Amino acid sequence: MNLIQCVNGHYYDGDRFSSCPHCKGGAASSSEESVTISYDSTANPTVDTGAAASSPTIKEVTSNQNTANTNAAVKLSTAPTAPIVQPLDDATPKTVRLYETEMEIEPVVGWLVALSGKAKGKSYMLKAGPNFIGRDSSMNVSITEDNTVSRNKHAVVIYDPKSRRFFALPGESRALFYVDDEVVLNNVEVKDRQLLTVGETKLMLVAFCNEKFAWEDLKEDKDE
Repeated sequence: MNLIQCVNGHYYDGDRFSSCPHCKGGAASSSEESVTISYDSTANPTVDTGAAASSPTIKEVTSNQNTANTNAAVKLSTAPTAPIVQPLDDATPKTVRLYETEMEIEPVVGWLVALSGKAKGKSYMLKAGPNFIGRDSSMNVSITEDNTVSRNKHAVVIYDPKSRRFFALPGESRALFYVDDEVVLNNVEVKDRQLLTVGETKLMLVAFCNEKFAWEDLKEDKDE
């Protein structure tokens, strides 16, 4: 570099300028023009460099925003879904008795016939499965005339289609009941024409289904 001071006290490079470029009277040489172009081209990359430097910042913010959006999307997608609760009636099919799957009605399998008390002469139809005995009208065997009979589930008479046998067992009442004058504390088999005593009412079992006949026999005949 050839550093020269002009009469006005300005310093300039003598190799690049023939006269002081800071003074109005100074004129640039041909080398000045080339250097000026070179200087401008140098200045432009500086601006571009600044713009380029700012670009990553913008991209970084955009990337962060995209990442935030992605995280939000992941959080939403991974959020636990509340279980769909269905009504019990829709979710669980109603239990049906064995004969209901084969016949349109529940067929009779036997009867209890009242031999004493205010219900004397009255018959009560028995069906397959449990038959609850009580005073309430909702009972399968409803003895409304005898106030000594418990309102709900004083006793139970069951018909088992597989073994074709009848059984008696205590209900949910604290009151006792008897089969042939023997207190029933556990399930006992009841034969045709045996007597049950519930409250002051004596009941005789009249079996319709037994080892000689059951509704399944008719189904077997139909299949043949």
